[in-house]
Amino acid sequence: IVKQIIHCEGGSYILHLLPAVSFTNTEIRQKVVSHTWVPIKEILKTFQPDIIHIHTLSTFFNVRHIEACSKEYNNIIFTSHVPGHFCLKGDMIRRNLIPCNGKIGVQCNVCVLSTDLIKGGIVLMKGYVGKKRKLLAKLNELSVQIVCTSQWQHRQLILNKFPENKVAVIRQSIQALTLRHSETVPKNTRRLRVGYLGRLSPEKGSSL
Repeated sequence: IVKQIIHCEGGSYILHLLPAVSFTNTEIRQKVVSHTWVPIKEILKTFQPDIIHIHTLSTFFNVRHIEACSKEYNNIIFTSHVPGHFCLKGDMIRRNLIPCNGKIGVQCNVCVLSTDLIKGGIVLMKGYVGKKRKLLAKLNELSVQIVCTSQWQHRQLILNKFPENKVAVIRQSIQALTLRHSETVPKNTRRLRVGYLGRLSPEKGSSL
């Protein structure tokens, strides 16, 4: 693990770069939490963040890790910045023609089959529709709060019975530009420590 300290306007970041690793079949299928959790857990234990901000879902960091996190921390936020988290096609465009309302169900299978027979067949065999529903149910069960990047996605989550009080919309760093000039933080306020798990890049609003 490579540790770096990055200084910028308004504060500094402690950045831990984890090495690229290979995964077992059970880890890729998310049957178990991957071994990447071991170093992540140690970093979080040392850092003791007030908030865990998860900015990705992948083999490296998936719902199994969120489940493990929830046993140690209460404030977990997941930024869903791509439609693929809850859409089988990954773009929320029904049959490549019109915007989808986002309701997860049998129609998702029909949609994928209408655009790609091979992919649609795999989706049907592996029951991906059920997995998308289970992901939302699991995030709700673990009291994870979801941040999405559009009102469209916000409506989709509510339509699929995710609690509205656990969803917020933030348009990346645009909102930060407004807040910077309209709000001030009291001088005696204790600093807020955020554990950010994800790629560090400007377009992801990492500076927030």
